Amino acid sequence: MSPRLKSLSRLFVIFLLFSLEVPQGQAQQSALNVVRNYQTLHNSGQIEAVMDLFTSNTAFELVGQGTLRGQTLRAIHEYDIGINSRLAFINCEIEANVVTCQAVEFNDWLEAAGLQPVLYTSSIIMVDDARITRMSATMSAESAQAIGETLRVFIPWLMENHPNAATSLFGSDGMFIYSQANGELIVQLLQEWRAIVG
Repeated sequence: MSPRLKSLSRLFVIFLLFSLEVPQGQAQQSALNVVRNYQTLHNSGQIEAVMDLFTSNTAFELVGQGTLRGQTLRAIHEYDIGINSRLAFINCEIEANVVTCQAVEFNDWLEAAGLQPVLYTSSIIMVDDARITRMSATMSAESAQAIGETLRVFIPWLMENHPNAATSLFGSDGMFIYSQANGELIVQLLQEWRAIVG
C-alpha cells in the first residue's frame, strides 16, 4: 500500500471513529442509528441490506445532477461497490427525523485519478419508521471542480483509445451507465490513463 493510501486510510478510520456520535433523545437517536447503519452497510458493500433501508419511493438527490429512484438508485449503489466507495458522515445534527451531516467519500476512482477524497458540504437524510425516505448530497465546489477537470481530459482519451469500453460505459444518450462492472472498468481505465499521462 502506498504511503498516500495509508495516510488516507488512517484519516478514514479517524472519520469513522468521530462521526455520528451525537447524543440525542430516543426518536432522534433512532434516526441517527439508521444513518449509522447505512454508512456501515454501504462501506461493506452489502447491497441488499442497503436497499432494505429504502422505501419503494425513496429519492436520492445529487444536488445539481439529478434525483435517483428505484432501479437507478440501486444501480448507483452497485456502482459504488465497483469503485469501492467508503463514506464517513461527520458533524451531524438532528432535528426530529432529519439528520443533516457533512460527508467524506473515499473510493478507488478518486485514488486512480489522483484526486483527494470528496467532501459533501451537506448530506440530508430523512428517516421514517426506521427507513430512509429521502436523501440529498451537495458536493463541495472544490471537489466538483477537481472531478470536472479530470473528466475533461480523461473522456477524450477514453473515446480515442478505448472506443469499445466507452460504448459499455455510456448509453446512446451519452449518459453514464451505472453498474458494478462499469465501476470496476472505469477504475482500471483511469489507472491506465494516469500511467500514461502521469
